[in-house]
This record gives sequence, C-alpha cells and structure tokens, in this order.
Amino acid sequence: MNPSQYLPIRAGIKDVGPLFNKRGFLASLLPSSNKSNNAALPRIEQIWFPYYLLNFQVTSTKGPGTMLCSVEAWSGSFAIFQMDDLLIDGLPDDGPIFPASLSQAEAEASGRKELLHTIMRQRSRGAKPIPEAIIDTRLILFPVYVYYFERKIGFVDIKLREAVTGAGLGQRTKSALLQAFLERDKE
Repeated sequence: MNPSQYLPIRAGIKDVGPLFNKRGFLASLLPSSNKSNNAALPRIEQIWFPYYLLNFQVTSTKGPGTMLCSVEAWSGSFAIFQMDDLLIDGLPDDGPIFPASLSQAEAEASGRKELLHTIMRQRSRGAKPIPEAIIDTRLILFPVYVYYFERKIGFVDIKLREAVTGAGLGQRTKSALLQAFLERDKE
C-alpha cells in the first residue's frame, strides 16, 4: 500500500525549535565546553513518517457510528485520530519519505487490539462502543521534526516533535524512527 494523503506542516521550525532544548534553542547552538567541535550538530531535519488510518465501524446503545484511529507504521503506536479534516491528497514535495514497515494486516490487527484496550480503559457508566469491521484503511504521511544533538562528546541523540501541532512524540516512536534510519542506511 502506498501513501495517498499527508498532513500539512503547521508548526514551523521557528515555532518548534525552542521546544527542543530546555536552555532554549538558540543557546543549544552556542559552543559549549562539554561538546565536540562537530559543525554538523545540532541540526533539525523534517521527515515524513508513515501511519495507517483505520476507520472502524462501532455500535453502542446510541446506535452505529465510526471511530478513526492511527497506527504508526513501524512500531504500531496507536492513537484516536482527530485530524481527518486536515489531510491533503497526494504526496508532499519536500523531505525524505519513509516506507511502512508493518503490513496492512499487522496494522489492522494492532489497531483492533489497541482500540479495544482503549475502550475498555474508559471510565463510563454507559455502554461502551463495540468495534466491529474496519471500513477503510489508508496509509498517510505524518510530518516530524528530528533534532540531532550531542548529549555528550561523541554521543549523538535525537528528539522528536510533530510538525502539525509541535507536540513531542513518545519513546516508542523514537525507537521506531531510529530503526527506520538503520533500515534506510542498510539499503
């Protein structure tokens, strides 16, 4: 399955850059005694990371409905997706695009399991929705900023922020992105 849509970049580097460093983004660019003279670091790169969108048919006491969920296409990270109205058809013009590692069937199985876990964890006195069939599955591209920096001399680390809202991304996505970098470098 090839990506057919992407989310637009709404948080620019000027907005996201200061969020990467507690001392401030500009302070991280100044020379420091505990860092090497690596001129390439720190730096920020914008990439496109694949996510599966799963549209589930659900039923509850209120009647039938749908729930849109996303499954990150490398680690299987799950989230309820609420940005469907922002999606743009086609492929983005800039930045590296990573292929999906999970198959569509793996993403659907992971999404079904995680949706059920999410529903069961909800604190609700009423009847909870019951996921049934998957109506639609799409592969989309999600913009991510990768901040490369030296944690200590000679030890490179990364921090991630999404380029839609500027929010930080979790450890599972960071591990998946590092795995994607390794797979890309093998080719």
